[in-house]
Amino acid sequence: MNITEIEQLMQRGNVTPDEAVNSLVYLTGLYSYLSAQLTDLEAARPGIWLKMRDDTTTDKRADIIWDAGEMGQKMTRLKGELKRVDALIKTLKIVRRHLSDEWNNTPNYG
Repeated sequence: MNITEIEQLMQRGNVTPDEAVNSLVYLTGLYSYLSAQLTDLEAARPGIWLKMRDDTTTDKRADIIWDAGEMGQKMTRLKGELKRVDALIKTLKIVRRHLSDEWNNTPNYG
């Protein structure tokens, strides 16, 4: 399972309860992993940025150099990926809640 498969599953429109739960488990783990990577970059940024600032004339220029560099681009990608994963998690929670409500409201004839 990967994020693209989950997006395709959701686009299909008829997610089963098991698919919703399995997708949520995967996405929650992915969110945690990406968050840890972003935290590491954010922790490293001040020291690196200060060195960049020493070589420039303004804070703005140091920000531009950071953003254009490998670590700045990685930080931007991670933030975007976290938003993507968060949106999927929120939607799957709604789907799971809806499926659970449907199941709880189904008459039991057994």
